Amino acid sequence: MKVGDQLFKATAMDGKLEFDLYVVRSKRRGYWHLIQKNDCTWVKRSKKHLDYGWDTSIDPVWRDRHPVDQPISKHFSLATTKIAAARKCLATLRKSRERWKDAEWADEDEADIKALSRYIKRHSKMSETQAHKADAQTDGE
Repeated sequence: MKVGDQLFKATAMDGKLEFDLYVVRSKRRGYWHLIQKNDCTWVKRSKKHLDYGWDTSIDPVWRDRHPVDQPISKHFSLATTKIAAARKCLATLRKSRERWKDAEWADEDEADIKALSRYIKRHSKMSETQAHKADAQTDGE
């Protein structure tokens, strides 16, 4: 991993699938410092056309750090691609459902599991450029 790398985290809720983008901003004192890229952290810097950049003060809610010596897979379901993040999220949901199978709310994850399975099935057969085009089309909807 290096500064500038992008990592994804998938979240499924109520049958909707969302991806959070994290960017590696720096490496200091044995930690990779990550920032979630969203409307609160990536802002318009000036009145000039297309002058966007990182906000000068980013709230700790959007920041995170990850130890350099540990694999990225151990850190809250981050992955280098969207499909890998979706697979990690699906595995986490299935493990949670097995663990809490007697709970009343265990069946609520079924819609999320279906949404993740559909996404993985649709994107696993595509090439990377086709997957980016499909993501751009679904993001626009």
